[in-house]
Amino acid sequence: MAAAAFRTRGAQSGAARARAPNARPATAAAVSRAVAAVDGPVPDTAMTIGRLAQAAEVSVETVRYYQRRGLLPQPAPARGAYRHYAPEVAARLRFIRRAQQLGFTLDEIASLLQLSDGTDRRSVRRITAARLAQLQERMADMQKMADVLQHLLHACEHAGGRRAARSSSRSARCRGCRTMAHRHDRRRALLALFVAGTMCRPGTAMSAVDLATDAVPWQLVNDNVMGGVSTSQIAAAADGVRFSGAVRTEYNGGFASARRAVDAGDVAADPHAFALRVRGDGHRYRLTVYVRAAGGGLQSASYYAEFDTVAQADRDHTLSLADFRATFRGRPVPDAPPLRWRDVAGVGLMLTKAGHLKGRGPFSLHLLSLRPVP
Repeated sequence: MAAAAFRTRGAQSGAARARAPNARPATAAAVSRAVAAVDGPVPDTAMTIGRLAQAAEVSVETVRYYQRRGLLPQPAPARGAYRHYAPEVAARLRFIRRAQQLGFTLDEIASLLQLSDGTDRRSVRRITAARLAQLQERMADMQKMADVLQHLLHACEHAGGRRAARSSSRSARCRGCRTMAHRHDRRRALLALFVAGTMCRPGTAMSAVDLATDAVPWQLVNDNVMGGVSTSQIAAAADGVRFSGAVRTEYNGGFASARRAVDAGDVAADPHAFALRVRGDGHRYRLTVYVRAAGGGLQSASYYAEFDTVAQADRDHTLSLADFRATFRGRPVPDAPPLRWRDVAGVGLMLTKAGHLKGRGPFSLHLLSLRPVP
């Protein structure tokens, strides 16, 4: 059904604006300490928006989006100069990014940041406790799975030793008995794997479908729909898909993309984000999302969030659904509704001339994993 509807585009929105007050010095210091424990110390000098984004390993557009959401302050520009950001802003930005990776929504992060003015501490404690309980539950599930797999590994290793010790008598056994013993070992291994799999509760990241390796076909949609001449191809591999080609700007062109259908009902929980792992080439790509229209088919607008890549390096990104922006033919759609998982009909990869390091030329992105995160 999703594949049949996946012929056009989808829609998104901004989310409700959550205003977060400017951080007080004491809170800024606390945030800096918390972030430094994971990411290392933050810069200790004022910086431009480009250096700020680099320090927090996000894109400039992400910084601007957080400013529009009220999560980051926007300093006034100095006379005839660029805006400069205080070191506390870098710590705050890293804190937001880390909180998203732990599964907090931007609205929840805004509530956490309200701690900076000493207000609504009960809500902050409640949100943090709930998310901590979820993380501890997942850790317990994964530990159970690790214990079962360790037991399976131990059984396999010792079974090999026992077989070697009985090698002299094994020749006397009939072929049928050896076959039965082999089948018994296989059944025991399969049972252990089944038990390990069921210990991960439905809706956890371990049970989520991987959209990069599930063998659903991708469709190429380049700027030739507008008269451009950009090219692309997408090829399935054992460890994901490779999206490559060349962005060209002649004849009103400037983008290459690929998309695929998604059945939102395949995921038991209600995901709030996409987790992806990519091996890139230094360009800034878009993950696009297409949604169903009320009367069938796809909405005319689609949603996108950007992610940066490093040449020949694997990078992990978590893109919250709340961070996806609605667009139609390259223009923002400010009044679009918020993106909801149950409306998702497809996802795609896109590289525009704005995201290409040189504005045009070859590209190659290896999508290793793409999972909805509950």
